[in-house]
Amino acid sequence: MPIDTEALARKYRAATIDVPNKRLLVTNFRGTEQEKDLTEPANCDGFGRIRHFCKATSSGWPSNPLPIEPACRALRLGPQDEIRAQVFQNAACNWRCWYCFVPFNLLSADQAHSAWLTPSELFQLFLAQPNRPLVLDLSGGQPELTPEWVYWMIEEIENNGLGGQIYLEIQTFTPVLERLDSIRLETFDNQRRAVEAWQRELDRRFPASVRDLPITQIPMGRLAHKRDA
Repeated sequence: MPIDTEALARKYRAATIDVPNKRLLVTNFRGTEQEKDLTEPANCDGFGRIRHFCKATSSGWPSNPLPIEPACRALRLGPQDEIRAQVFQNAACNWRCWYCFVPFNLLSADQAHSAWLTPSELFQLFLAQPNRPLVLDLSGGQPELTPEWVYWMIEEIENNGLGGQIYLEIQTFTPVLERLDSIRLETFDNQRRAVEAWQRELDRRFPASVRDLPITQIPMGRLAHKRDA
């Protein structure tokens, strides 16, 4: 039976954001199936996880330069073999993609594995972490259900005097961009440069005929050969 994504979007938005009181329903990873897949223990009282972007891959596979090399060049971070990001997940998604790594019960606004937090509470959990990453990743779930989240976290970054020191990583949020004034839009500059550099790298390495294929039809051997060309 097809999923009515528009109806689910309305349902899950109502269940995961409280705009008047500036609260979000955020996933808590402790005791979940997803927790078993984490490479580091859940942090931020269970509401956070660390995401690793690494060049090194499995034995027999070519190294993966994406997104590290173009992102580091765009963000002027210098050469690195790994980038760490602090991830927070909103607790719902109106899609059920077969390849998603998030268990479906964490995509349904289940308050058994989530809690209501304000952006300030979430950001303070992040600030309290030792050796915290420079990248703050607002993930899901489906962050597009709660576009206000991005604006609110930008405010937290600025209010704590960390503008330009923490990079906010998000998906493409057209609704959010339409709401931001010119000053707020500057905060997206690092994100935009990284995405553009990543796209240029993909364009350089792979022809359009390969980039346009569904993921299940991409010939992996051909990609590996093309990467070394």
